[in-house]
Amino acid sequence: MAPAEMSAPAEYDEGAGKAAATEAHDHAGPAIVLSYVASGLSAMLSVCCYTEFVVEIPAAGGSFAYLRVELGDAAAFIAAANLILESVIGTAAVARSWMSYLASLINKPASTLRIHAPGLA
Repeated sequence: MAPAEMSAPAEYDEGAGKAAATEAHDHAGPAIVLSYVASGLSAMLSVCCYTEFVVEIPAAGGSFAYLRVELGDAAAFIAAANLILESVIGTAAVARSWMSYLASLINKPASTLRIHAPGLA
């Protein structure tokens, strides 16, 4: 096989890093270095905020533990419900896309492996 035949399709040429660099180049222009410095400074300040949270509440846990101590049980419940909902929706999206890949691997239409629930639509 010739090297050109073994190359990846065009849709795989765009990676997350290349897309971010292209966006930074298009929008920041010559100030791209300052743009990266500003984003690094923002990340550093975020680390300082999380460090302060850890010092205040030394118990193990994440946002739920912090919100429970600082704002009470109601805010912690809302945050926990939001985290669970985010996890469920994200998992469903990944499962659906992986089913499409699996269907293409076995040469079937993408809809053959999906569970259809007309009552939920």
